[in-house]
Amino acid sequence: NPAPDATLYVPQATVREVALHVQQLHKLRSGGRTRRYEVLLRARSHPESDSMGDTVAQMLASQGTTSTMDRYITGELITWLAAHTGVWEREPASFSVNIALTTLTDDQFLSFVANNLAESRVSPEIIGFEVPERAFVEHHAFAERFVKRCEQLGCFIVLDDFSLHSDALPFLASPAVRLVKIDAKLTSAALKEKLPQAVVIAISQAAKVLGVHCVAKRVDTQVGRQWLSAIGIDFAQGFLLEKPQPLEDLALPGRQAALSP
Repeated sequence: NPAPDATLYVPQATVREVALHVQQLHKLRSGGRTRRYEVLLRARSHPESDSMGDTVAQMLASQGTTSTMDRYITGELITWLAAHTGVWEREPASFSVNIALTTLTDDQFLSFVANNLAESRVSPEIIGFEVPERAFVEHHAFAERFVKRCEQLGCFIVLDDFSLHSDALPFLASPAVRLVKIDAKLTSAALKEKLPQAVVIAISQAAKVLGVHCVAKRVDTQVGRQWLSAIGIDFAQGFLLEKPQPLEDLALPGRQAALSP
């Protein structure tokens, strides 16, 4: 049975203010059918803005748990996927949610996720969590527990803002870690300097050996995209390739027809 606080109530005023968006990771190399999306929460009035705004943040924070926003995003995502199974059953897809460092310390967050998955009958394999590298440095024990519980639950991990830090390296061996997103500052500097270039190439090669996909973030030039493709990076993400779009757009008839065999 779920713990008493493995539930979430969000005021309707908040629901009307926000909407889930997704940004697709674009393939730089051929192979694999899975479409991969990062899930983002946006204010309906300003969907192009990275900031949620103080009003929405305060309403979510009023719930009293450090992981309220992450619970809301994950719960809404699972509910939507349960109602639109064609989006991920016809052709494989996966969806990852960024989690805050404080969510790692919330004992009931993954209980909340497990409860939602069980009720909705959505496969845990298509749900993932993006954990920043600094979590493995600053909150090592909590991050380790989170990864192990994801292994048990069947959800995947994206190691975000990766820079080859020694404290995070052991986690690349976890079967739950499916993707590594390179720190955008590294990939940007790699186009100008040799040392960051060497680090990016090292991350790419290490990921290949371990069978983990490698992602470059905030790709905003064709030159950068071409170089990343040349060194073997698997995916690129950025406004150059695709702006975030409403999650609900994935269920539009045109998008569904495009996914048909």
